Amino acid sequence: MVRRHRHRSPRPVLPLTAALLMAVCGAIVAADETPKEFVPRGAVVDANHRPITGAEITLHRWDGVMSPALETTATDHQGCFAFRSRPEDAYYYVVIRQAPYAPIDQIVGAEGPIEATLRPAVDAWVEVRSAAGEPLQGARITSLSIRTKQNTQTYVWRGMEHLLGFEFTASDDAGRLDLPPLPDGAVVDLRIDHPRWAQTKLANATVHEGRLDSVALSAGVMTTLEFVADPRTPLALDGLTCETSLLGQSSSAAESLSRIPMTIAGNRIAFCAHAAAYDSLELKAAGLAITPQFDRLSIETGAEKKLRFLVRKTVNVAGRVVHADGTPHRGAEAVARIENLSPDGPMAGAPEWTYGDRAETDEQGNFALELPPGRSRIKVYAERFVTDRDEIELEVRADAANEIPNFVTTPLPSVRGRIVDADQRPVPGAIVRLRHPSTLGRQPEVSDADGRFEIALPRVPTDPETDQRSDELDVAAFVTDRPLMGVARIDLRRPESLDEVDIRLGPDPSADALVSLADNRWIMVMRENMKTEREANRPPAGQRGQPAPDLDGVAWYNTDARGLRDFRGRYVLLDFWFTGCGPCHGDFPSVKLIHERFEKLGVTVIGVHDNSSSSEAVREHCQQQGLAFPIVVDHQDGRILNAYRQLGVRSFPTYILIGPDGNILENGSVTDGPPLRVFKLEVIRRYLLHPADSP
Repeated sequence: MVRRHRHRSPRPVLPLTAALLMAVCGAIVAADETPKEFVPRGAVVDANHRPITGAEITLHRWDGVMSPALETTATDHQGCFAFRSRPEDAYYYVVIRQAPYAPIDQIVGAEGPIEATLRPAVDAWVEVRSAAGEPLQGARITSLSIRTKQNTQTYVWRGMEHLLGFEFTASDDAGRLDLPPLPDGAVVDLRIDHPRWAQTKLANATVHEGRLDSVALSAGVMTTLEFVADPRTPLALDGLTCETSLLGQSSSAAESLSRIPMTIAGNRIAFCAHAAAYDSLELKAAGLAITPQFDRLSIETGAEKKLRFLVRKTVNVAGRVVHADGTPHRGAEAVARIENLSPDGPMAGAPEWTYGDRAETDEQGNFALELPPGRSRIKVYAERFVTDRDEIELEVRADAANEIPNFVTTPLPSVRGRIVDADQRPVPGAIVRLRHPSTLGRQPEVSDADGRFEIALPRVPTDPETDQRSDELDVAAFVTDRPLMGVARIDLRRPESLDEVDIRLGPDPSADALVSLADNRWIMVMRENMKTEREANRPPAGQRGQPAPDLDGVAWYNTDARGLRDFRGRYVLLDFWFTGCGPCHGDFPSVKLIHERFEKLGVTVIGVHDNSSSSEAVREHCQQQGLAFPIVVDHQDGRILNAYRQLGVRSFPTYILIGPDGNILENGSVTDGPPLRVFKLEVIRRYLLHPADSP
């Protein structure tokens, strides 16, 4: 099932560069805050908008693992349903079933009641053949996405199909692969694998009775994963099922395997993979740590690929977080990293440390982590607080209790100050932001009528290379309609100095002054270190100076325009997003600022929504979010996103800046300048105020 929520979104797989940028932002939770509650509710109708009575509705919770059914109810005579209130602390889904309609799942949230439309189920099938044209027996579905005009996307991967009552059967000796009951007229994407052939993908197939299409699986690389049990926690490996994720450069690519269950036999798992450069390989199983985890893995054409993994049972590690006065600190988050051990020592693409477990503190400030024997490092994050130590490293024992000393938190002061001009007069409406590699995800603040600003520090920044605290960082301020800027250096070791940080604006020393601070310098160094890999995977299109594909959408909102051509003569910032994308919503403050500040200066923001939601649902969501700039919604066949994928758009949000002539100036997925996602305000300002010095 697709995971959609306005605050969280594991759906898009980030390219490696983007993943690293996001990683330095860290995990932050609100401390001592009780999650709000909402009532999961909605209505179920047919394609003619008539209520469906007696449909079975099951409620599920997702926080990285899908729960069994929490509750089951049925729609009333008006087609309505409602469950007991639930804390707004995770994803919640309803699975809707009623013969003779096809089952679907839909997310429910605090935004309000949903309306789900059921369509009649049809029997459809796909013909599966080898690259030589021979029918393939034994092929199966690995993932399935279902889109209709009325509903948000339903996404199912192998191992979760039972929640919808599906069964993913194997193709027969004629290569016929029967599909589960699908909604008539829906558009589906299918990934299909085979034990001896590389996975393939069928995209944008319209559901109808009978044969949908024929797919051919190409030759791949036989890949064997061998497993070794750690003697400190002996266990039988055969029969153990691992959730396997082998993610390519794009989440939409045919080679990506996401959360596919594979069972160990003879201490190994074997499957056929594409020869490709992968962004990650991760294996999971309840109660176990399986290492190494890879953040880079190449599978080359030719001989069989073999990798060995160490399997360790996890044990309980207990800790506590308290305030300086000794009272419990509820809602803090403990995050553990573990040694990324391999039976064969260090391996290319496998970092020394990897993610272990996380837990939130309870009413008493206690937390419990499940970690394997060996070295672990534990940090505690609490928004607007700082802990008395960076982290605790301990040797986890399999044969003894594992308790760690208390973490003690104290409030983290805000940064307050005033923006003034050369004559010491206050500057209202100035954009103010922290400038440090570990604050890249923070949205900017705006000075008030008296030029004053306040920045609430979520946590003490850390150096991305050493993971140690960085007490010194910059605060930058600028205005959008004049080349005026200023930078102040603050020191968190001197909290008394954080209350009056005055920033004096003066002429920009250079066109790149706003993006030449420590955060972008770190990004550029990281990019240089990854240059070979990036060049090898750079899309051939999407470079600066190339024309941008037009936007042929099924619907447009907040504008009379009907295509990109209608904005010729203006700068255009394309924001690729979807309603369930948490990072997209996190970026909305800066996107709205661009619309508010630059629209009169010749810049238009266009939100490009994918085909995962109906156009009406997108319109309502934009109204709820206060998005006043133009929005275009992709067709069911994904024609807009398909065109822009050729330009490198692989994840959400992604931004592309287009010049008045309709050609690309900056592509957040391809061009080498400052990352457009992080510095979109500054980059657009440079083109407007320093056109002669822009690339």
